[in-house]
Amino acid sequence: MEWVTIHLRNSHDQLYKLAPVGLLLPTSTADCERGFSTMKRIKTENRARMKSAVLNALMTVSIEGPDIEAVDFGKMVDAWHQEKPRRTVF
Repeated sequence: MEWVTIHLRNSHDQLYKLAPVGLLLPTSTADCERGFSTMKRIKTENRARMKSAVLNALMTVSIEGPDIEAVDFGKMVDAWHQEKPRRTVF
């Protein structure tokens, strides 16, 4: 095995360097298509001036976030309500 590795590396140096890159290439474009579909759904005509950081955050939540049926909104509202007061008392 060692002899093969040494001799192949010497005779096909460029191919030896490219082989690991070929293993990293995606086999389909489904992830890219899913990302563009999500971006199209989020960035509508009314949101054309959205900053890229906001778009990135919204896309991340949309793709990686929990399924909407699995979210307990009552718990979320309770947690938000138990935080510090949001209005300044004058």
